[in-house]
Amino acid sequence: VSHTLFTQELCEPLEQLARQYLLDDKFTPAKVGRNSDSSLKPEIRKDLICWLPSPIETLGPVYLLMEELRIQLNRALFLGLVDWETHFSVYQPGAYYKKHLDQFRGEKKERVLSTILYLNSDWQKKDGGALRLYTPLSEVDVIPTLGTFVCFLSSEIYHEVLPTHHQRFALSGWFRNEKQFF
Repeated sequence: VSHTLFTQELCEPLEQLARQYLLDDKFTPAKVGRNSDSSLKPEIRKDLICWLPSPIETLGPVYLLMEELRIQLNRALFLGLVDWETHFSVYQPGAYYKKHLDQFRGEKKERVLSTILYLNSDWQKKDGGALRLYTPLSEVDVIPTLGTFVCFLSSEIYHEVLPTHHQRFALSGWFRNEKQFF
Protein backbone atom coordinates (compact mmCIF):
# COMPACT_ATOMS: atom_id res chain seq x y z
CA VAL A 1 0.00 0.00 0.00
CA SER A 2 1.36 3.41 -0.98
CA HIS A 3 -0.02 6.84 -0.21
CA THR A 4 2.74 8.75 -2.05
CA LEU A 5 3.35 7.07 -5.42
CA PHE A 6 0.43 8.84 -7.13
CA THR A 7 -0.01 12.54 -6.46
CA GLN A 8 -3.26 14.43 -6.09
CA GLU A 9 -2.45 16.22 -9.38
CA LEU A 10 -2.31 12.86 -11.19
CA CYS A 11 -5.42 11.42 -9.55
CA GLU A 12 -7.91 14.29 -9.63
CA PRO A 13 -8.22 14.32 -13.46
CA LEU A 14 -8.84 10.55 -13.39
CA GLU A 15 -11.54 10.98 -10.76
CA GLN A 16 -13.19 13.63 -12.96
CA LEU A 17 -12.90 11.37 -16.03
CA ALA A 18 -14.45 8.42 -14.20
CA ARG A 19 -17.31 10.63 -13.00
CA GLN A 20 -17.84 11.88 -16.57
CA TYR A 21 -17.86 8.31 -17.92
CA LEU A 22 -20.54 7.49 -15.36
CA LEU A 23 -22.62 10.47 -16.51
CA ASP A 24 -22.07 9.36 -20.14
CA ASP A 25 -23.42 5.89 -19.26
CA LYS A 26 -20.15 4.09 -20.13
CA PHE A 27 -20.25 1.81 -17.07
CA THR A 28 -21.89 -1.62 -17.07
CA PRO A 29 -22.70 -4.02 -14.23
CA ALA A 30 -19.66 -6.16 -13.43
CA LYS A 31 -19.88 -9.88 -14.07
CA VAL A 32 -18.26 -12.89 -12.47
CA GLY A 33 -16.25 -15.20 -14.75
CA ARG A 34 -14.85 -14.66 -18.20
CA ASN A 35 -16.23 -14.50 -21.75
CA SER A 36 -19.02 -17.05 -22.30
CA ASP A 37 -18.69 -18.25 -18.69
CA SER A 38 -19.45 -14.81 -17.27
CA SER A 39 -22.70 -13.82 -15.62
CA LEU A 40 -24.19 -11.20 -13.35
CA LYS A 41 -24.13 -12.39 -9.74
CA PRO A 42 -25.32 -9.54 -7.50
CA GLU A 43 -25.02 -11.81 -4.47
CA ILE A 44 -21.22 -11.76 -5.12
CA ARG A 45 -20.58 -8.30 -6.57
CA LYS A 46 -22.59 -5.16 -7.25
CA ASP A 47 -20.05 -2.78 -8.77
CA LEU A 48 -20.07 -1.15 -12.20
CA ILE A 49 -17.06 -1.16 -14.52
CA CYS A 50 -15.79 0.67 -17.58
CA TRP A 51 -12.95 -1.10 -19.43
CA LEU A 52 -10.17 1.10 -20.85
CA PRO A 53 -9.09 -0.51 -24.14
CA SER A 54 -6.40 2.11 -24.74
CA PRO A 55 -5.08 3.12 -21.31
CA ILE A 56 -2.06 4.98 -22.69
CA GLU A 57 -4.37 7.47 -24.39
CA THR A 58 -6.90 7.62 -21.55
CA LEU A 59 -4.57 7.69 -18.55
CA GLY A 60 -1.51 9.53 -19.91
CA PRO A 61 1.04 10.06 -17.12
CA VAL A 62 -0.57 7.46 -14.84
CA TYR A 63 -0.14 4.84 -17.56
CA LEU A 64 3.51 5.84 -18.00
CA LEU A 65 4.09 5.51 -14.25
CA MET A 66 2.46 2.05 -14.27
CA GLU A 67 4.64 1.04 -17.22
CA GLU A 68 7.76 2.14 -15.34
CA LEU A 69 6.55 0.15 -12.32
CA ARG A 70 6.05 -2.93 -14.55
CA ILE A 71 9.60 -2.63 -15.87
CA GLN A 72 11.08 -2.18 -12.39
CA LEU A 73 9.12 -5.16 -11.02
CA ASN A 74 10.40 -7.33 -13.87
CA ARG A 75 13.99 -6.23 -13.24
CA ALA A 76 13.79 -6.81 -9.49
CA LEU A 77 11.56 -9.89 -9.29
CA PHE A 78 11.77 -11.54 -12.74
CA LEU A 79 7.96 -11.71 -13.03
CA GLY A 80 7.70 -11.70 -16.84
CA LEU A 81 4.98 -9.04 -16.82
CA VAL A 82 4.04 -8.12 -20.39
CA ASP A 83 1.14 -5.70 -20.01
CA TRP A 84 -1.41 -4.04 -17.75
CA GLU A 85 -5.16 -4.29 -18.31
CA THR A 86 -7.34 -1.82 -16.46
CA HIS A 87 -10.82 -0.43 -15.92
CA PHE A 88 -12.60 2.17 -13.87
CA SER A 89 -14.91 0.80 -11.21
CA VAL A 90 -17.65 2.52 -9.29
CA TYR A 91 -19.45 1.24 -6.23
CA GLN A 92 -22.76 2.97 -5.61
CA PRO A 93 -24.07 3.11 -2.02
CA GLY A 94 -24.79 -0.45 -0.86
CA ALA A 95 -22.44 -2.08 -3.39
CA TYR A 96 -19.78 -4.63 -2.43
CA TYR A 97 -17.63 -7.45 -3.80
CA LYS A 98 -17.40 -10.61 -1.71
CA LYS A 99 -14.11 -12.34 -0.83
CA HIS A 100 -12.29 -13.60 -3.95
CA LEU A 101 -9.02 -14.02 -5.84
CA ASP A 102 -8.30 -12.17 -9.11
CA GLN A 103 -7.75 -15.33 -11.12
CA PHE A 104 -9.97 -16.98 -13.73
CA ARG A 105 -10.70 -20.69 -13.59
CA GLY A 106 -8.65 -22.75 -16.02
CA GLU A 107 -5.87 -20.17 -16.26
CA LYS A 108 -2.68 -20.19 -14.31
CA LYS A 109 -1.30 -16.84 -13.24
CA GLU A 110 -2.18 -14.77 -16.30
CA ARG A 111 -3.02 -12.05 -13.81
CA VAL A 112 0.09 -11.82 -11.67
CA LEU A 113 -0.33 -8.60 -9.71
CA SER A 114 -3.58 -6.80 -8.94
CA THR A 115 -3.43 -3.01 -8.78
CA ILE A 116 -5.93 -0.52 -7.42
CA LEU A 117 -5.63 3.27 -7.47
CA TYR A 118 -8.34 5.02 -5.48
CA LEU A 119 -10.00 8.13 -6.92
CA ASN A 120 -12.10 9.49 -4.04
CA SER A 121 -11.61 13.04 -2.83
CA ASP A 122 -12.71 13.71 0.75
CA TRP A 123 -13.31 10.03 1.59
CA GLN A 124 -14.07 9.31 5.24
CA LYS A 125 -13.75 5.99 7.04
CA LYS A 126 -17.49 6.20 7.84
CA ASP A 127 -18.18 6.08 4.06
CA GLY A 128 -17.36 2.33 4.16
CA GLY A 129 -16.11 0.63 1.00
CA ALA A 130 -12.75 -0.41 2.46
CA LEU A 131 -10.69 -3.00 0.63
CA ARG A 132 -10.10 -5.91 3.00
CA LEU A 133 -6.95 -7.90 2.24
CA TYR A 134 -6.59 -11.34 3.79
CA THR A 135 -2.86 -11.70 4.35
CA PRO A 136 -1.27 -14.82 5.86
CA LEU A 137 -0.89 -13.03 9.20
CA SER A 138 -3.96 -10.80 9.46
CA GLU A 139 -6.75 -8.91 7.76
CA VAL A 140 -5.83 -5.44 6.54
CA ASP A 141 -8.44 -2.80 5.66
CA VAL A 142 -7.44 -0.11 3.14
CA ILE A 143 -9.53 3.07 3.11
CA PRO A 144 -10.12 4.15 -0.54
CA THR A 145 -8.82 7.72 -0.33
CA LEU A 146 -7.59 9.68 -3.35
CA GLY A 147 -4.12 8.54 -4.45
CA THR A 148 -3.93 5.41 -2.29
CA PHE A 149 -2.35 2.65 -4.37
CA VAL A 150 -2.53 -1.07 -3.60
CA CYS A 151 -0.64 -3.87 -5.34
CA PHE A 152 -0.78 -7.57 -4.41
CA LEU A 153 -0.40 -11.08 -5.83
CA SER A 154 -3.55 -11.86 -7.82
CA SER A 155 -3.59 -15.60 -7.25
CA GLU A 156 -2.49 -15.54 -3.60
CA ILE A 157 -4.24 -12.74 -1.73
CA TYR A 158 -7.95 -13.09 -1.07
CA HIS A 159 -9.69 -9.75 -0.80
CA GLU A 160 -13.10 -8.12 -0.77
CA VAL A 161 -14.73 -4.70 -0.96
CA LEU A 162 -16.85 -4.01 2.08
CA PRO A 163 -20.26 -2.37 1.53
CA THR A 164 -19.98 1.28 0.66
CA HIS A 165 -22.18 4.09 1.93
CA HIS A 166 -20.96 6.65 -0.60
CA GLN A 167 -20.14 6.56 -4.31
CA ARG A 168 -16.63 5.06 -4.58
CA PHE A 169 -14.31 5.21 -7.64
CA ALA A 170 -11.13 3.28 -8.43
CA LEU A 171 -8.82 2.44 -11.30
CA SER A 172 -8.44 -1.33 -11.01
CA GLY A 173 -6.03 -3.37 -13.06
CA TRP A 174 -3.72 -6.34 -13.41
CA PHE A 175 -0.14 -6.73 -14.48
CA ARG A 176 -0.26 -9.86 -16.64
CA ASN A 177 2.08 -12.36 -18.20
CA GLU A 178 1.40 -14.64 -21.15
CA LYS A 179 -1.61 -16.94 -20.83
CA GLN A 180 -0.83 -20.30 -19.30
CA PHE A 181 -3.48 -22.99 -19.14
CA PHE A 182 -3.59 -25.84 -16.62
